Amino acid sequence: MSLLDDLKKEVVTKSNQEEEASQVSKKDRDILLSKMSIIREYYSELAENLNILLPDEKNDFDLTKEVVFKELQKTNYIVKHRINCEKESVYFHIDQVGKRKVRVNLTSLNAAEKFRSLLKNNRIDYSEQMESDSRLIFTVEPKVTARFDYLANFNKGLIELKITNFNEIWTQNIRHSPEKITNELLDETAKFILGKTNKFKEMTGGTISDTARTRIQQHLKKDPEEANTEKKVAQKKDKSIMNFGNTASKLKGLLKK
Repeated sequence: MSLLDDLKKEVVTKSNQEEEASQVSKKDRDILLSKMSIIREYYSELAENLNILLPDEKNDFDLTKEVVFKELQKTNYIVKHRINCEKESVYFHIDQVGKRKVRVNLTSLNAAEKFRSLLKNNRIDYSEQMESDSRLIFTVEPKVTARFDYLANFNKGLIELKITNFNEIWTQNIRHSPEKITNELLDETAKFILGKTNKFKEMTGGTISDTARTRIQQHLKKDPEEANTEKKVAQKKDKSIMNFGNTASKLKGLLKK
């Protein structure tokens, strides 16, 4: 058999492999598209019904550790859909709206800048007034949009859910394999949104103790200098523990001799 014959065989083999891989990829893509269709239809019906019923359940919203919106009501449920050659997205947005504006007095320009950035980054309307050289008053509108954004990642073969500003300034990313997207999961997600008893965190692997969650939130809301000081103390403590561990290991080694 000549060299040309061998090369021709290799070309045919490579072509067959690429065609097979393309078929598998198309199959995976079709599965993702079908799951996204289920998600889109579910949330469209959910939004339609909730916009008619407008449930009365209200919740507080933690803007910062010190600033809390009281008794926000969920309203204006909206579903948006986008698709291109690389990804498909389904957005479920909820306005959380209160009746009373919140006034925040800040005497530090640094703190005022941080608070202003927080409001802008989360698209929360506000006005501000300089009362003196060292005193700023913010008047904040009690309205925050919560987002449940689903993304079909065709390259990774996954459906990603990003939850933003639901009941507090917080972002959570969850990855689902296509087979995990079921009516049961969507029902539990809807119950989670409506504040009903649910298994959402259990089903998405997002279970976290209330104590750990509180500690994380408090750490994120601390002043950077304070957090940095605590970090240095923790590092010093960790170093002491490490040194003790090394000493203990040496003692064990001596005992074995």
